[in-house]
Amino acid sequence: MSAVQKKVLKKRQTEVAQVVEPVAAPVATPVSAPETHESTIPSSRVSNYVSGVKLNKEFDDQIEKVKAEGWQSVPLSDEDKAAVEAKVAGAVDKNKAIQAQLDDITAGKDIGTILSDDDKIKVGEAIKSLEEKGSSPIDIREISKNLLSKRMVTHDTATIDVISKKRSKFSKDSFNVLASFGDILVNEITKYTFERLAEVGNSTIEPKYVFSSKISEGPLYGYYSQLPAFKEAAAAAAEPSKKKSKREEVTEQEPEEQTEAQPQSDDKEINFKFYVKSIVYQQKKTNETYANAKVSERYQKFCSDIVLNMLDDMVDLSQIILQVMSTKTISAKLFKAAIFTKTYNLEGHDAVVKSLD
Repeated sequence: MSAVQKKVLKKRQTEVAQVVEPVAAPVATPVSAPETHESTIPSSRVSNYVSGVKLNKEFDDQIEKVKAEGWQSVPLSDEDKAAVEAKVAGAVDKNKAIQAQLDDITAGKDIGTILSDDDKIKVGEAIKSLEEKGSSPIDIREISKNLLSKRMVTHDTATIDVISKKRSKFSKDSFNVLASFGDILVNEITKYTFERLAEVGNSTIEPKYVFSSKISEGPLYGYYSQLPAFKEAAAAAAEPSKKKSKREEVTEQEPEEQTEAQPQSDDKEINFKFYVKSIVYQQKKTNETYANAKVSERYQKFCSDIVLNMLDDMVDLSQIILQVMSTKTISAKLFKAAIFTKTYNLEGHDAVVKSLD
C-alpha cells in the first residue's frame, strides 16, 4: 500500500471513529391509538376513518402533492402564502449556515469538526442501519449531507409546515371512546335482533329482523334510529315483500368465514363488518338458543354503516364543541361530551356514561 493510500485510509478511519456509536434506544410503543377500552372495534380502525378520511384527508393529500409536484401545485389562501414567505424569509440565516456546512463537507473537510454531537449520533445510526441491510459502499459524507439538507427551509417545506398545522390533532385515548360506543350500539341492536330471530325460528341474522323486533324498546334506540343507515334500512324493510329469485336466495347463504386480513373483494372503503361479525359471535356464546345462528353479509354492512354514521355524527358535533373551547386538540373528554349530549334524554344515557368513564 502506497503512502498516499495509507493516508486516505487513516483519514477515513478517523472520520468514522468521530461519529459517535449510537446507544440502542428502547423501542417506543405507539401512542396514537392505544387500546385502553376493551372494545371489539379497534380504536386504530376508528382513527383511520376519523383522522385519515373525515378530518385530515384533504390536508394529507395536499402534503403528498407538494412533495411530488412542488408548493405551487396546491391552492393556498393569501394568508397561507404570506405565512410560507415569512417562514422562508425567516430562515435565510439558518439556510446559509447549513449551506456552509454542506460546502465544507463537499470540500473534504473533517466531518468531525462540522457535525454536532447529536448529528454524529444520527449519522452513526444511519451507517449502522445501512450495514445491517448489507448496503455497500457506505458514503459517510453523503449521509451527512442528506441529514443536513433536510433542514433547509424551502418554499416546499414551509408549505408542508403550514398545511400540517391545519390537521386535526387528537389525544392518545380519544378514539377508544368512539370505538367503545360503537360496540355498545352494535351489541344493543344485535341483542334485539337475536331475540326476534329466535321467535321466528330462523338461523341467519338479517337486517329485516331488526325492524320486526322490539328494537324500539332499546335504551339507545332514540339515537341510532335517527342515523341515515337505520332510516334507509327501515324504509327498505317496510316495502312490500317480493318473491325472491333463485339468485337472491343464494346470496342469503352464509358467506365463507372471513378474517380481518381477508376482507370481501368489494371492500374498498373503511368499514367495520369484520368486527360486527365478531360482536355477533360473542353474543352467540351467551345463549344456547343462538348457538347455530349465522350472520349475513347484509347485517354486517348494516351495523357497519351504523358505526360509520355514528362516527360522522360525533365528529361533526365535536367540531362545533371545539369552536367554543380554548384547546385545539380533540380529546377523549370532547368525544365523551358529544356522546353524552346525544344520549342525554335517553334511557341508556347513564349506562353509557358508566361504560365510558
